[in-house]
Amino acid sequence: MDATTKNEPQHEPQNNNPRTPQQIDPPKAPADTLQSILSRAREGDKTVLPKLQRLLDLKPEIWRVSHDLVTMSELAWLKRLSAGDLLALESFRRQVQQIKLDLIGPTPKALEKLLADRIVAACLAVHDAEICEASNDPTGGKLAAMRLKRLESANKRFNAAIKALAMVRRLANGLKIEITHTHEQPAANNGSGTNAPSDLGEAAQPAAVHDRLKDFLDTGATPIERAAAGVGV
Repeated sequence: MDATTKNEPQHEPQNNNPRTPQQIDPPKAPADTLQSILSRAREGDKTVLPKLQRLLDLKPEIWRVSHDLVTMSELAWLKRLSAGDLLALESFRRQVQQIKLDLIGPTPKALEKLLADRIVAACLAVHDAEICEASNDPTGGKLAAMRLKRLESANKRFNAAIKALAMVRRLANGLKIEITHTHEQPAANNGSGTNAPSDLGEAAQPAAVHDRLKDFLDTGATPIERAAAGVGV
C-alpha cells in the first residue's frame, strides 16, 4: 500500500437500503374509571359531566347514599353536637336511628319518612340550642336574648314537625269529625201570651258543630299534651 492510499480517509460504505424505524402507535388514554370520574366531578371538571350523568343513571345508589341530603344534614348536626368526640358521635347516630324506628317503624310510607326526618333534624337543632343556652352566661344582654330566641324558634319547628306527622296519620286513618246538635227546649206556655214553638215542623235553633280537625289545627299544644287533655283524640 503506497503512501497516497495510506493517507486517504477511510469512508464507511453507504447503506443504500436504510432501515426504517418501526412505527409505534401512541399510547391509548386509559378509560375513565368510576373513581376517576367521581374525583374529576368533585374538582369541578365540567368536561366529565356527561360521563357523570350516565354513571349516576346506571348506579343510582351513588347519589342515593353518598349525597343524601337528609344524611348530610343529620351528620352536620351530629358533628356539631359531638365536637370531635367519636364516642358521642356514634352514640348520637344510634339515638337518631332509634328515634326514627320508634316514630315510623322499619317500613314507613314516603310522607311519614319525610316528616320523621324533619322531626329528627328539628330535635337536633333544639338540643344544640339548649346546650348553647346552658353553656353560656344566662344573664342579660343581646347574646343571651339571641340564644333564647334561637331556642324558641327551634322548639316551634320541632313541635310543628310533630304536629304535621300526627295530622298525616290522622288523615290516613280516616279523620273522625264529631258533630253535636244542641236544641233549646221550647218554653212552656204559661198563659203569659208568649207563643212557643208547638211542633217539630218549625225551624230549630242552629246546631253547634264541634270539629275536631279545627281543634287539631288551632291548638298550640303538642300532640302529647292534646292527647293527655283529650283534645282531638
